[in-house]
Amino acid sequence: MRIDFRPGAGRRFLCFWGVSMKRFIKFADGLLIVSFCLILLSVFSGTGRYGNAVSNGVLDIGSVGLSSPVPMTGAWEFYWGRQVSPQGKITDADNKQLVQVPANWTAYRDADNQAYSQEGYAVYRVVLKAQEGLCLGVKIPQIGSSYRLWIDGKVRFESGKVGKTAAESRPEWTTQSVFFQTQRENTEILIEVSNFDYFRSGLTVPLVAGTQQQ
Repeated sequence: MRIDFRPGAGRRFLCFWGVSMKRFIKFADGLLIVSFCLILLSVFSGTGRYGNAVSNGVLDIGSVGLSSPVPMTGAWEFYWGRQVSPQGKITDADNKQLVQVPANWTAYRDADNQAYSQEGYAVYRVVLKAQEGLCLGVKIPQIGSSYRLWIDGKVRFESGKVGKTAAESRPEWTTQSVFFQTQRENTEILIEVSNFDYFRSGLTVPLVAGTQQQ
């Protein structure tokens, strides 16, 4: 290897290195943007194929099929200011609303047509209608900012700590896939969510249903 000791060679090398690093950083930034766009495309292409798979709080697996993963978009049941009891039941479930998921819950309105606060807690409910004994999975995206997943009255996963106040809550951003076998035709899924730390609240990205092989 021949080393150039001529005056100015070091400056030319540093200049070349600086230009190369700038090009590399631009390339890496571009690659990240492309990767993010591909992820969004995969989610929304599936959403477009199935449309709003959830209708009136029910996802009918028999109707939509499972040839590919199903984004759980559509009209979910929503209970503002409610939690799930240790017995797996929504407490005081007298304020049920049907809301569009995914969305920030600040887009929803209460009985007085007032938008919900960014901070607070709520329960989402959906029923999976499928044949008994079917092995299914639900892929959960990051939910702002803590949540607890119940399936048929049992806690199956928790991210952070759900609470009624900021002092009771602990935020954590986790993605998770949970698999289960249906015990009856209708499987109840409850998601407790609380947010006192994040600028997005609730189910702002769709959950995805599928089989373990998918």
